Amino acid sequence: MCEDKDKKTSGHIYVFDEEGERKLFQNIEFGGHGNSSFVKNDKKSWNIEFDYEVSLFDLAKGKEYVALANAQDVSYMRNKIVFDMAEKVGFFYTPQGEYANLYINGEYMGLYLVTEKIEVSEERVALAVEDLSGMYSDENLIRYNTYQEKGFIFPDNAEICETPSF
Repeated sequence: MCEDKDKKTSGHIYVFDEEGERKLFQNIEFGGHGNSSFVKNDKKSWNIEFDYEVSLFDLAKGKEYVALANAQDVSYMRNKIVFDMAEKVGFFYTPQGEYANLYINGEYMGLYLVTEKIEVSEERVALAVEDLSGMYSDENLIRYNTYQEKGFIFPDNAEICETPSF
């Protein structure tokens, strides 16, 4: 795989179930996941994107998954424990995940936590998305894109056109 986080690579994956049955998924895009963790860790996390909804490891169907390297967690359990605890206390949505041994081009990359990537869908985050155009006047938004984050800033004098109703 590549060291450029934003470069995507096409490929295919095989997933083996508990009985050892192999399932092939083709036409998949892989790209880097994380910001500082992608730059500073030798073991990289990866975004996995399908062009159709699938269920890996009996997780909720979706088009996107993340293979978390857990590179700074020698126990490999921190993310899984936090996700499981959040679900137990009743958070609205918590990504589910399963451990998997990852091989790339036949080379063993290590143990990964394959998780659902947060996305709006019936089986993941089921939101009623409204058309928000016109809620804010575009000239009052300041778009920024830095090494650490991307987003919008609403200046103090931003004009809100209407009150959001969620």
